[in-house]
Amino acid sequence: MELNDHANRLHAVLSASSSARWLACPPSAQLCAVLPDKVTDYAREGTCAHELAEYKVQKLLGNPA
Repeated sequence: MELNDHANRLHAVLSASSSARWLACPPSAQLCAVLPDKVTDYAREGTCAHELAEYKVQKLLGNPA
């Protein structure tokens, strides 16, 4: 996967980064789901970190990565 592919992924409706909001106001998750994702440096960094972790887990499991 190319690093720029993360822009094509959809963000989770119940993301950890917004859990304070949707735990306090559950309907806000559905309301925010219709808004376009805002790509920030923090979002790119988080995506890269998740992809690196996924790669390492796949390698440890002996799966092609």
